[in-house]
Amino acid sequence: FAGCTSLKSIIIPEGVTDLGFGTFKGCEALESVTLPSTVIGLSNDLFAGCTSLKSIVIPEGVKYIYQRVFKDCSSLKSVTLPSSLITIGDKAFEGTPIEELTIPEGTEFIMKCAFYKCTALRSIVIPDSVKTIKQSAFALCTSLERVTLPNGLTEIDWYLFSGCSSLDNVVIPKKVKKIGMNAFSGCTSLKNITIPKSVKTIEDGAFKDCTSLECK
Repeated sequence: FAGCTSLKSIIIPEGVTDLGFGTFKGCEALESVTLPSTVIGLSNDLFAGCTSLKSIVIPEGVKYIYQRVFKDCSSLKSVTLPSSLITIGDKAFEGTPIEELTIPEGTEFIMKCAFYKCTALRSIVIPDSVKTIKQSAFALCTSLERVTLPNGLTEIDWYLFSGCSSLDNVVIPKKVKKIGMNAFSGCTSLKNITIPKSVKTIEDGAFKDCTSLECK
């Protein structure tokens, strides 16, 4: 169905277990999708560039959202994630206008640039089940004001919140050992950050251009 620019809605029946790479890529008129619970993973570029898609419910049973699944879905404001979810892949939601998101308990991995440049995203809750958040996952989320980080996190990766110019307060979890390069660079509204005793390494530029940061 890739490039079917007049396709407006589709119901995928129960029993379908796999949707190939880019199946609906560039379906610019697609507004409504019903996915079956028999699908385990959403493949690379599945809905990339579906610019009319405003909301989607990802059914229980889906464990993996792979790379660029919703990249540049420029109308996508509402996403419901299933409790079965384990991994959110590279650039999965890059450039979407999602405003709020709760990642379900049980999710373990948020990969590189997963929510990169989601400029409307204001708040996100990340559960304690998440073990890894890779570099630039929330970079350039310029409206992001609040984030809850998981207690089991051991590293704040490179550029993780770089350019999040509305973020004003961060509590680093107590098991974090390293704050990576440019992790909070350009967070110009950041006033308060709590760094635990567990942190042993703060890399170059971690707080570069945090012009509102107050030393107490």
